[in-house]
Amino acid sequence: MFVERTPHPTRQATAPMLTAFTNQLALIAAVYGVISSLSPMLQIVRMRRAGSSESLSRSYVMIGAGGYMIWFTYGLSLGNVPLIVCDAIGALMQLTVLWWAYRLDEGPRTA
Repeated sequence: MFVERTPHPTRQATAPMLTAFTNQLALIAAVYGVISSLSPMLQIVRMRRAGSSESLSRSYVMIGAGGYMIWFTYGLSLGNVPLIVCDAIGALMQLTVLWWAYRLDEGPRTA
C-alpha cells in the first residue's frame, strides 16, 4: 500500500529561493577562485622589482602547485568547470612563480 505524499507548502516555496542563493554562491565562489588563483602574480611582481627571489620559499610554492594539480585532476574527474579553471590557473601561476625564481637566481651572465 503506497500513499502519495504532497509536498509541504513551506518546502515548495523555499526551494527556488535556495536554488537562486546556491547559484549566486557558486558564481561568487568561481570568481573568487579565479582571483585567488591569480594572486601569485603579486609574488612575481615583488621578485621582479627586487631582482631576486632570495626570500621566496620554493618548497611552499611547490606544495601549493601540487595542491592545485591534485584539485585540477579532481575537477577533471568530476567534469566540474569552475574547479578545472581555477585550479589550472592556480597551478600555472605557481609554476610561473617558480620559473621566475629560478630565472632571477641565475645571476648576471658574462659573455
